[in-house]
Amino acid sequence: MKKNQVVFRCRKCEHILFVDNICISRLKGIMSLDCPNCGEEGYENWILSKLGNYEEEYGVKEVW
Repeated sequence: MKKNQVVFRCRKCEHILFVDNICISRLKGIMSLDCPNCGEEGYENWILSKLGNYEEEYGVKEVW
């Protein structure tokens, strides 16, 4: 079984981020991260979406 990752979704364009090893410092980084897809500012943009695994869903590992 693959390790679960926390999945965040951009409020504007629905771009998704799969995040390993979630901790307070990583959350702070996500909160200030602009969306790499649409450029939406990070403040109150990222929505906690689900637990998932990028490799299982897309076949190629690209984890933020």
